[in-house]
Amino acid sequence: MINVLFVCVGNASRSQLAEVLLRHIDAKHFRAYSAGSAPKAIDEQVYAVCKKYGINSEGLQSQSLSDYQNSAVDVLITLCDRAKRDCPVLPQCQGFLHWHLPAPNSFSNGHEEVFLQLRRRIYQFVRLNTSPLAEKDTLPEIEVGALMKLLSGELRLKILMLLIDEKSLSVGELVTVLVVSQPQISRDLAALKRSGLLLTERRGQWIYYRLNDQLPSWVGDILATLRMGNIGLIKQPLLALKALR
Repeated sequence: MINVLFVCVGNASRSQLAEVLLRHIDAKHFRAYSAGSAPKAIDEQVYAVCKKYGINSEGLQSQSLSDYQNSAVDVLITLCDRAKRDCPVLPQCQGFLHWHLPAPNSFSNGHEEVFLQLRRRIYQFVRLNTSPLAEKDTLPEIEVGALMKLLSGELRLKILMLLIDEKSLSVGELVTVLVVSQPQISRDLAALKRSGLLLTERRGQWIYYRLNDQLPSWVGDILATLRMGNIGLIKQPLLALKALR
């Protein structure tokens, strides 16, 4: 088991979301914790966004970084520049990462945007730290021009934006919520899969599509920015998905 400690200043939002996400995504290989250099009460929006996405947030506590001074922390991940600056050296820590995430109030959809950005990063972190060594440096080769061409299609853009929010979706679900024909959906899904943006998995008789969690960080940043600026495109499909479930 790898002990991972997420740190931000207040341990009120970003690090709490990171803790619950890692616990949710891979509790088999990781133990997740969080702390703050100047801890304060957990923001209620943390619980709200976790509830929206079906993530268990029970047992969260706001803790001080000093509580972990002598703990067996394998990887420490700071989530804001101030936390990185204030963070002391932990004697037992074997690895240090810095993921700068703006405060939730920097985004129009606040904690939800932070949640989605963290989810993408944590999926990639898990994949890179649990895959065989030979696979760790294998990233899909995506050219900027080819990516821009793919993103120029509104249907393909909607599919990608939905998959940022949803862990995986079937062809049938996409046909229903996007109100387009199956051949249209299948054609665009095939193009996205060929590009390396999407992966598939079979569940019974159904094929489910999801974002490739080994996408280069610059691709993930572009997708996250597009989603944030075009959320209106998937407002109705997201409501339709909620109704389906």
